[in-house]
Amino acid sequence: AISSSFHPDDHTHVQICKYPDGSGLMARLAWPAAPGGRPPLLRAIHGLLSGIRRPVKLLRLLWGVKVMESGVFFLVMQSLDSSLTFRWRPWIRSLRLTTGTGANVPSWIPAGQKTMDLYSRKSGGIPLNCVTEVFLGTATTAHILGGCPMGRTGAEGVVDDRFRLHGYDNFLVLDGSIIPGNLGVNPSLTITALAEWAMEQVAPPPAAG
Repeated sequence: AISSSFHPDDHTHVQICKYPDGSGLMARLAWPAAPGGRPPLLRAIHGLLSGIRRPVKLLRLLWGVKVMESGVFFLVMQSLDSSLTFRWRPWIRSLRLTTGTGANVPSWIPAGQKTMDLYSRKSGGIPLNCVTEVFLGTATTAHILGGCPMGRTGAEGVVDDRFRLHGYDNFLVLDGSIIPGNLGVNPSLTITALAEWAMEQVAPPPAAG
């Protein structure tokens, strides 16, 4: 469940999120927070040392069966220009990810990190980052936006104005891929609204008999 949210600066939106009890698998993606704004290798070393210094607390945190009952997530989003491009390379069977702005999508956002640090000090909690952010310098997202542009034909886009997939019958695309750009806020409500609108355009089945 997502509750309160605020903008710590003109480009950043922060939301606090609570996952259901029993969904502790998400905690396996976490690691003690490590400061960014430095070369990725230095951040990875700092993160490794943070875990080594508190091994018991780390194991209890990552493998405790009730970790989600007291844990919260901070969702940090920005309206800055950024994009990612996926390219399938069949000759080596790999998916290559490149940035469309010339700069890497940040794996450390100072305003979001400061918000988490202040909250953890006030609540007595332990600040965490995603393990891929600490050790790989790779950002994470719950919704990859774009990829299915709208067009009148299959040559112009992937879906039509009712989000029906070109070239297929009874196939609608109703996830974040139909949103053409970065909203700068959590897109879940936008995705839901578009999905509801698209379903309203579906003709009802013919009456029996």
